[in-house]
Amino acid sequence: MRAFQFRLRAVLAVRRRAEDERAGALAERVRARDAAAGRVHVLDDATDEAREKVAEAATTGTSGAELRSLASGVEATWRARDRARARLLEAVRSEETARAQLVEAAQARRALEKLEARQRAQHVADAQRAEQRELDDIGTSMGAEQGHA
Repeated sequence: MRAFQFRLRAVLAVRRRAEDERAGALAERVRARDAAAGRVHVLDDATDEAREKVAEAATTGTSGAELRSLASGVEATWRARDRARARLLEAVRSEETARAQLVEAAQARRALEKLEARQRAQHVADAQRAEQRELDDIGTSMGAEQGHA
């Protein structure tokens, strides 16, 4: 009997490559999300520091121009933090999409691998049945020859 040959081997290879590409895309999205989260953290700290400066200046006494300047700094930091949070939210959504695409690609690959495993098992079972038929035929023909003797 011929060796097992999975007819959809090329399709399986394409699905494996697609899954690898999706895994790479997910890794990129995770790095982008981590970078965005880091930027938000830095801006959270900067906002806290700017608020502390305003509070300190207000308690120790400073000019109105200096307080206005410090308040402008706080507002600028808030705006930057808000933009960074929006980018983080976008990065999280992009990561979720990439993760879903990876899961989908993995499921498509696994479906073909299961089909291959079933076909391989069927091939082995067919080969065993063919071998058993040959052995039965040999046994039958030997028994028939002995009966004639």
